[in-house]
Amino acid sequence: MAFRKGLRQNRKRGQKIKAVLRLISLIMLIVFSATGAYYGISFSYAYLQKSSIFSIRNIEVKGIKRIKEQWVLNEIPVRLGDNLMAIDKGAIRERILKNPWIKDAVIRPSFPHTLSIRIIERAPICYMRSAKDCYLIDDSGKVFKRAKQEEITGLLEVKGIKNIKAGISEGNTAFLKELLTLIRKKGKMLCEQNVESIALKGKQLILTTKRSKIPLIFSLDVPIATQFRRGERIIYHLYSSGKYNEVKKVELFMGKDKAVAYLKKV
Repeated sequence: MAFRKGLRQNRKRGQKIKAVLRLISLIMLIVFSATGAYYGISFSYAYLQKSSIFSIRNIEVKGIKRIKEQWVLNEIPVRLGDNLMAIDKGAIRERILKNPWIKDAVIRPSFPHTLSIRIIERAPICYMRSAKDCYLIDDSGKVFKRAKQEEITGLLEVKGIKNIKAGISEGNTAFLKELLTLIRKKGKMLCEQNVESIALKGKQLILTTKRSKIPLIFSLDVPIATQFRRGERIIYHLYSSGKYNEVKKVELFMGKDKAVAYLKKV
């Protein structure tokens, strides 16, 4: 009996050892397979980076209006014949963004032979003056470049920006963009030809007319479109009544459907 019991124990012990060995063999197989796959993929990728299979034959530049395509092609560290899989998209984007007119750039390889570059240009909505220079402001409120005289043609001047680097706050930019859109698209009395400038002052936008320099004061706590309609009506009334040149300022946020014009002291 003791002999048989010993055999059974040895058999069980042998089965456990076999199971452990099978598990070790499986783990080693997986490890070797993964290692082989890794080196295989690495070797293949390295080969493709040097191969002419994905050589660049075409570089397409999209989204440009102000920027010249040739400037982009000269600036990027890529040439025809380079390998499409070996390009450094970060380096290409960094070089392109040095141009102040460019807000962003998307670099995308289009296999097998095309490098696609999509440019997002800045859109100036107004400009500001400093003691010596003019600067363009884009639709995000960023002061992005020193402006040439021809670049500010057709743009309205915005005053009250204290920090050129900080630009205009996000909230003020939204109100300013809305007011500029109303002036350009809806303005009859308050159209671009009749507006000299817009100033930022705390929670107010101050639009100044060209001829009589009348400041129309908008509050950021009241919908801009509502105040703009009031401004259109009151300027029309002042013109019609002959009181236009007698007005000192106009506040457009005085309750429901009300605006107040303050007359100059005689």
